[in-house]
Amino acid sequence: FGSYDFVVVGGGSAGAVVASRLSEKQEWTVLLLEAGKDGNNFTNIPSMSVYAMSSDYNWGYNSAPQNTCCLASGGVCPFPRGKGLGGSSILNALVYVRGNRLDYDEWEKLGNPGWGSKDVLPYFIKSENSNINGDPGYHGFGGYLNVEYHIPLSERVKVFLEANKQQGRSVLDYNGKEQIGASRNQFNEIHGRRLSSSNAFLDPVRNRTNLHILTESYVTKVLISNTTKKAYAVLFSHKNLEYSVKVNKEVILSAGIVGSAQILLQSGVGPENELQQLGIPVIKNLAVGENLHDHLTFYYNYFLTYQYEPSFGLRDAIKQFLNGTGPLTVSTNTQGLSFYRLGLTNYGVPDIEIVIVPSVQSGGFDTMKRGVTHGHADEDRWGKSISGNHVFQIVVVLLHPKTRGKIYLKSNNPYDYPIIDSKCLADPHDEDIEGVYRGVQTVLKLLKTNAFKQLKPVLVPYPDCLHKIFLTKEYWKCLIRQTAMNAYHGGGTCQMGPDPSKGAVVNNRLQVHGIPNVRVADASIAPITVSAHMNAPAMMIGEKAADFVKEDYGALNK
Repeated sequence: FGSYDFVVVGGGSAGAVVASRLSEKQEWTVLLLEAGKDGNNFTNIPSMSVYAMSSDYNWGYNSAPQNTCCLASGGVCPFPRGKGLGGSSILNALVYVRGNRLDYDEWEKLGNPGWGSKDVLPYFIKSENSNINGDPGYHGFGGYLNVEYHIPLSERVKVFLEANKQQGRSVLDYNGKEQIGASRNQFNEIHGRRLSSSNAFLDPVRNRTNLHILTESYVTKVLISNTTKKAYAVLFSHKNLEYSVKVNKEVILSAGIVGSAQILLQSGVGPENELQQLGIPVIKNLAVGENLHDHLTFYYNYFLTYQYEPSFGLRDAIKQFLNGTGPLTVSTNTQGLSFYRLGLTNYGVPDIEIVIVPSVQSGGFDTMKRGVTHGHADEDRWGKSISGNHVFQIVVVLLHPKTRGKIYLKSNNPYDYPIIDSKCLADPHDEDIEGVYRGVQTVLKLLKTNAFKQLKPVLVPYPDCLHKIFLTKEYWKCLIRQTAMNAYHGGGTCQMGPDPSKGAVVNNRLQVHGIPNVRVADASIAPITVSAHMNAPAMMIGEKAADFVKEDYGALNK
């Protein structure tokens, strides 16, 4: 397939950014390989993400069976990952949350200079085109990535924000000076349309002659010399044919927390004993696939209310969408959130995120089920109790779980999905389930405010836990084990750090230890969880990776 200076593997949240920025240098040739297809008008409608989850735009991964979480679905947790240009940014809720400054300061303290809050903020700002009137000095204007609020704001979200104020919290810009408090959600949309990383970073530059984008191209392996430890080619399949492309300078893996780890493992980079058992020649013994971390999400806080919100027919919804407003412009209905510090971590970051899902379409249970849990938690057995009623939901997110999972190969066949052992709620001291329980108690206190009392909310019981006394700690822990799952904000499988003997896969310039012309640029490099929805950090990582490359080749600021 010829040769290119740079081959970027994966056109997702980070990869689209990397390819766009590297191709700014007209003298460099860049090939972007993406396993999925391009997006379309369907994926660009935010509310259609609930259906895209069930389409070819989702890899459709599931976890290995767990005995500590997702018990309502047999212990198998959904693990959706976007497949297509834009990656998971064509499936996600579009909520733009960067994280807490102390998250990134902790990354730096772990031995990663250049990743502190003062270092990453300029890259968030570089990408952004803000339309939210946020805190001065924290937002960009004129970048590729539009950020805006949803219009109109749900009445139930107004109640949620007021309830937080009544408890003494500020309503603030969570991407500004402070994060702990309540906020309207900031969205990666433009006039109500989804703005995936592909829409934002690739669409404006597709006419560059030095940038080639090849979709439906599944990368199977990076060829690395066992003597020089340098990558020299990438193998991939495209429409049932196998190809090899020569690499003149570097390979940048941006295939996500599953894909980047899988490709490295198939290429002989990973835990030595595991590769040998599969008959894969070992190029470099590194902890690829380990340190899988994710937020933990507890969805089952459904409340009935008899205070109605506007309901829109399809004709009205389409008319509003054409004007950039209305229910079709909201993915999964989320419009407001709050961050809380409960003292579960020791470095000052928020521990819990609470998200209100107001069900602005007033579609009852079926809408809520498709929009938030994607139908994976076996809700049909109890959903009839709330079907057809006006429902809102308050989701609890544990931001810094103690547990760590792992991704490893099923076989040496690169087309076999890897095994994803999430280990959610599996920490031996039950600190994670205790943290979720404390988040639930925070929600229940919020509902006792005068603001929420006007909605007269009634909590819907979960039948399979009614052998416990309703609302006791034992009831909640039963319910958490049954329905809690990963939040799709994962990272860590190619973690960044200075010492491979302590689990690091890439250095602070994102080069694979011992293989300097292979970098990883996506959420998999995150050494620990951040108080963010990972789409924003992934794009920031892509921005930094591109500058690392430019700097290493003497092309930065030229």
